[in-house]
Amino acid sequence: MEKILSLAARVGDSAEVFHTELAETEIIFEDSTLTGINSTHQRGYSLRLRKGDRLGFSYTKNPAERFDLVKKAETFLYKGVMAFFTFPKQHGPVELFSFDPLIEELSVERVIKELKRVCAIISGSVQGKGQCNSAACFGTKLARVINTNGLDVSQLSSFYKVTCQILFPNSHESLRHNSSDICFSMITESRLLDLGRIYKAALPIVDIKEREMDVIFSPHAMHALMWRLQAGASAASLYEGVSRLKGMTGDKITSDKITILDDPGVVGRPDSRWFDDEGVPTSKLELIKKGVLCSFFTNLDYASKTGLEPSGHGYRNGMWGGDPISLQPVPTLSHCSILPGDKSLDEMIADIRRGVIIMGVLGAHSGNIPNGDFSLGLNPGLYIEGGKMLGRLKNKMFSGNVYNLLNNVSSIENKLYESDYGLYPHVCFDCPADPVPALPRQSRFGQGVDGKSFFR
Repeated sequence: MEKILSLAARVGDSAEVFHTELAETEIIFEDSTLTGINSTHQRGYSLRLRKGDRLGFSYTKNPAERFDLVKKAETFLYKGVMAFFTFPKQHGPVELFSFDPLIEELSVERVIKELKRVCAIISGSVQGKGQCNSAACFGTKLARVINTNGLDVSQLSSFYKVTCQILFPNSHESLRHNSSDICFSMITESRLLDLGRIYKAALPIVDIKEREMDVIFSPHAMHALMWRLQAGASAASLYEGVSRLKGMTGDKITSDKITILDDPGVVGRPDSRWFDDEGVPTSKLELIKKGVLCSFFTNLDYASKTGLEPSGHGYRNGMWGGDPISLQPVPTLSHCSILPGDKSLDEMIADIRRGVIIMGVLGAHSGNIPNGDFSLGLNPGLYIEGGKMLGRLKNKMFSGNVYNLLNNVSSIENKLYESDYGLYPHVCFDCPADPVPALPRQSRFGQGVDGKSFFR
């Protein structure tokens, strides 16, 4: 990395080198049977080169190709990409205890034994009425950033992540549970039995005609709402003129029951970070506090374009995935959570006269996302009547606007769960027949959906 940086410094005014290395083993069970063991070891380097107000970018998986790497970045300078930010200076380190050396001693045999246990408990609890799949991945991940301003930060993390799933018969719908740690850990039997209990209650297929019902978003469905909030609170959307939240910092935009924060620095978490992919220090960011919009999140580029301070949210993530080294940093919330409330899920269900739990969604990408609009397929939706779960709905959709929905929160669960996109509780919303006030429209893409949310 130092050799790459030295070469780049001769060509440009300033430069940054990002390096990541991943060693991972994945074990897959389908229908309670071992179907795959995959091992991955990959690394890469990306270079950002600044000269005047121009930015060049290139990447490689082979550090020996450093001359070509710098030459490509120099060529990229003349493509007209503008940049007005400066790379950060040295800071830290902060100890987050994100690495456990025992991960290097974890055997494939031990993980296989655990996944067999998980499948056996789930299969027993559903009495053969559903297909159990489970998978685990474990390993280490290194991230390092150096630049010509003297920055040199690195972090080694370990991870052990498990997903278990029960598929409904003749369907792609399922219930899931995710868990992760910095080293091997066992899923509690009670959690697996609870998943089986909900599954059995959801087996019957029911049909409804009602359009207005209470709705509970599960942690695995919450990303559909968070995607729209993040699009509104991103400095990129603010700069591009598509954020519905422009000029609303300090205004109440949701129910006062809602507090949303992004905290990369949780000690002992496998994905904790004390710097982002640009080397900027991370810190806890309150996006919404008791319903009030507190801040926008940004990376170096959009901070310079909007006049905001860099918030440490520059990550090399693509909307549909991708190799981090091939991507440039964009504003991203990667450690998001909603603060828990004061009710258990069973208490929330018992309070509902008629409603549905959205356990998963299809079409989260549809609708005017910066404006907050959504139209989601339920995948699946569990029907509740008289405080009891009676089955699941088929071929139903839920439409509305996230800002209207979040102004009608009735209760929030007192527990957080891991999803693919953050730590969330179950959140219950009232869906009244009468419209609720909409936020002022800021999006250039159109009017969006005002008033009530509804099923169809």
